[in-house]
Amino acid sequence: MRQREHCYKQYEYDIYISMDDGNELLLRWMLHRFCPALKKHGYKVYFPPRDMSVGCFREESIRKTIERSRCVIGFITLSFAREIDEWMALEWRIAWQKYISVYDRKLICINYDQLRYRDIEWPILQKFLRWGTCI
Repeated sequence: MRQREHCYKQYEYDIYISMDDGNELLLRWMLHRFCPALKKHGYKVYFPPRDMSVGCFREESIRKTIERSRCVIGFITLSFAREIDEWMALEWRIAWQKYISVYDRKLICINYDQLRYRDIEWPILQKFLRWGTCI
């Protein structure tokens, strides 16, 4: 069976995944379940812990890859809510700017640890939780 091609021509990736890669349980689930399931359904996924080149300029790589991705899926975890990782914060800021400025960009927020907006210090994520736009 031939897989469907989802990636729009102007994008290199269908999905960019942002998550706290210090969360071992979530990282294993991503590598062994989530990413393979997306690939099986024909989506081209960029997952930084797996796909980022060793020795690259991380900030530049994040910017370029999000620019070339149609959708960003961000996983909110308790560890991220307590201590905002600078790289995840950068990913979210770039994704947010693309979301509000480019009509066909998608930003999907997955509330992995089922947090309330009061549990989160960062205003952008609080907005998503308050608006009810998190899965």
